[in-house]
Amino acid sequence: GRNRERRQTNSASDATAKGAKTMLKRKPAAANDGPQTNNSKPIHSVPRKTVSRIADKRLLNYPFTDSGNAERLVLLFGDKIRYCHSYRAWLVWDGTRWQRDFGGQVNRMVKEAARRLYTQALSIPDNDQRIDAEKFARHSESAASIRATLECARSEARISISAKELDIDRFLLNCLNGTVDLRTMELRPHSSSNLITKLCPVPFHLDASCELFEH
Repeated sequence: GRNRERRQTNSASDATAKGAKTMLKRKPAAANDGPQTNNSKPIHSVPRKTVSRIADKRLLNYPFTDSGNAERLVLLFGDKIRYCHSYRAWLVWDGTRWQRDFGGQVNRMVKEAARRLYTQALSIPDNDQRIDAEKFARHSESAASIRATLECARSEARISISAKELDIDRFLLNCLNGTVDLRTMELRPHSSSNLITKLCPVPFHLDASCELFEH
């Protein structure tokens, strides 16, 4: 019985020794290796090589201020927005006419500009400058920053208009399929430069019959 107990003890000791040798042969972990968690992932999901290729860095040319954000907004969306000081309202080009922004489209444009700035900031090679730019871009999505950006953008030359500049050509009739010049009866494509806010809810057809008025 004693011999059997000794053999079991020796077997356990051999197994422990083999386990220790195996652990010693394993490659030690690198000093910077840590647990991989979701929190350790970068905030962005765009590979830096891709970012450096697609970002033209135009948004980085403006200062990191509210006025700079206003200039970024104009750069990206200046052809689609106007601010009418007479109405104290934002106007948005919908592809056929200028309409008052009752749905917060301009606010969404400000947020989109901030996110594009963040994407372009990822291409900055200097680490400290990149971190500062990323922080500013994230802060630009705050409610206070959005309001400040819109306030600064109201006075931008491309954006600011008055009510006197709207619908000034009385010979332009805006229809669903284009704008008719009543002087020549020519149908033109819709153009934001006409500054038209009115729209006839019907298409224009030059050869259409009008029996009600002909009889």
